[in-house]
Amino acid sequence: MKYLLAFSILIACLLPTFGQKDIRKKLQTQFIMAEAGETISIPAGTFTSLGSISMDEKQDVVIQGAGMDKTIISFAGQKEGAEGIRIDNSRNITLRDLTLQDAKG
Repeated sequence: MKYLLAFSILIACLLPTFGQKDIRKKLQTQFIMAEAGETISIPAGTFTSLGSISMDEKQDVVIQGAGMDKTIISFAGQKEGAEGIRIDNSRNITLRDLTLQDAKG
């Protein structure tokens, strides 16, 4: 039983590392569901997105990373879309403390 608990704790600690593959689906869902005044937090890590991530008809939303050198989203392997993050028909959207790299557009 003691080993099962230790193994569970180890897995819980490692999941964020293994989950840092394609972040697109998670962020796209958060962008769609965002309410006015909401902050979307992206943890520290280097993430990839294989396609564009879009936000449409939103206002007063903050997209917050853990720091420019700590939260990095790379679009280097992008297969879909012409841009990294696309924001349309929106007002007062703030992106801060994160780095976007290698988007096609």
